[in-house]
Amino acid sequence: MYSIMIVDDESTVRRGLANFIPWHDLDCKIVYIAANGTDASEKLEVYKPDIVITDIKMPEMDGIELSKYIYLKYPSTKIIILTAYSDFSYAQSAIKYGVVDFVLKPTSFDKLIEAINKAKTIIENEKFKSLKINVLEDEISKTKEELRESFLLKVINRIITDTSTIFNKANSLEIKLDNYYAVVVEVASENNFEDLQKSKKVETEIYGLKNLISIVLKNNNHFIATINNKNLCIFINVNKNNSSLQTITDICNEIIHSVNKLININFILGVSSLKNNIEDINIAYEEALQAISTKFYIDKNIFIYTQHKSINDMDIIFSINTSFDNILKSVQSGEYDNASKNLKQLFEIYKNENVSISDTKNFSMLLFSYLLGLLPKNDSSFINHMPIGSKISQCKNIEEIYKILLFEINFVIAETNKANQYNHSLIDIINKYIEEHYNKELTLSSIAQHVHLNSSYLSRLYKSKTGQTLTEKIMKVRIDKAKELLLSTNLKVYEIASNVGIENTNYFSLLFKKYTSMYPKDFRTFHNCKI
Repeated sequence: MYSIMIVDDESTVRRGLANFIPWHDLDCKIVYIAANGTDASEKLEVYKPDIVITDIKMPEMDGIELSKYIYLKYPSTKIIILTAYSDFSYAQSAIKYGVVDFVLKPTSFDKLIEAINKAKTIIENEKFKSLKINVLEDEISKTKEELRESFLLKVINRIITDTSTIFNKANSLEIKLDNYYAVVVEVASENNFEDLQKSKKVETEIYGLKNLISIVLKNNNHFIATINNKNLCIFINVNKNNSSLQTITDICNEIIHSVNKLININFILGVSSLKNNIEDINIAYEEALQAISTKFYIDKNIFIYTQHKSINDMDIIFSINTSFDNILKSVQSGEYDNASKNLKQLFEIYKNENVSISDTKNFSMLLFSYLLGLLPKNDSSFINHMPIGSKISQCKNIEEIYKILLFEINFVIAETNKANQYNHSLIDIINKYIEEHYNKELTLSSIAQHVHLNSSYLSRLYKSKTGQTLTEKIMKVRIDKAKELLLSTNLKVYEIASNVGIENTNYFSLLFKKYTSMYPKDFRTFHNCKI
């Protein structure tokens, strides 16, 4: 079972997480529940949890500080952060501390379960890597190629980090990498490997591809490591007199061309920058992996490493914020064409400025939350649409995110237009009801009951749409009716007061003077004299 530690300063949240998640069905058990980050940090050594689920804002030690502490002291422990929309940009600072996922408050149990399963998968993958490395090391019958691969995997996974150890081990295995590129091969998951399976030379798809690539690169000094069942990493030495990007691009094109002549398989390649030291194997691998991740933005076969720009670049942040403002203003104005145009410009910024994928997803989730905030407050679809926003983190390319946000823009504008039409109709109904019942006991509660709305919501809605409160509207109608009666009848003041729904004559007189600057008798005298 996976051990879980819950950290939150709100007792209701702690109880909810402890009691309403089917921990046993998830193969998990809660080992400790902490009320703050300090409490949690003191118990980590005792309970050694596999997964820590922590709130972001807490007294003494907040979720960011706790994440940093865990990252430095207990790197194998996985972290899930609970955060509100308003905390989201602050929560992003925890990404560098290896946070597995962020779950927005109010917490969706389905989303939290999804995050827990994600953490479990990462733990199992790490165990698999460790097991694989141990098995490779323990086998007495290893060939030199297997020993080389084991060594490369250890350096890639930072199991071996000491420079002298790397250098000496590489020499003993006759691995010479002094002017090289790392190339990560990623196989598309939908490939049909029927041709490979028919071949007697290979047992699995990825090993078959590995062997084919080795044949293609037989004239190049290279070393290959199998990362998992869909990724290889190739380290290719190039001539120091001919080590340009064009050289490695030509080699990559030759790999693609030659392999595709033999089997029908879709794969892409990510290329690192040129490296000159063998101890940079891990850096080269991570660069190639980052290069291949740009498939998120561009559809092609070969991706060359380019350093992502920091989201701390003030010019980029200013451009993104400006786009956010333009999109939200257009949505508020119901201008779909302008909103979609501004959204397209925002995504061009992400592409052209080479913004990291994680930052692009995080900003897109933030924009999604702002769009949800524009929905009418009584719109139940707010809850229904929250899971749609969570899908942004799972998108495989930028077009999928773009479609989600474009759909949401259209949805918010449509819902707002419907709400405005309904509200205008509702105001007319309320005004008619007041005109017909001004002479009776008329209260906010009775009007709300008539239109089947909550009193406080109705009060806010009426004021926002008309600029005056319901009480002011009722009194204005009553005073207007009183003026008519004063000028068109001989009724006494107390009779007129009663006819417009006010039983207290003194109160009526004061109210009348407040609205007309005259007492009722003076108003009648003044206007009769003018006639």
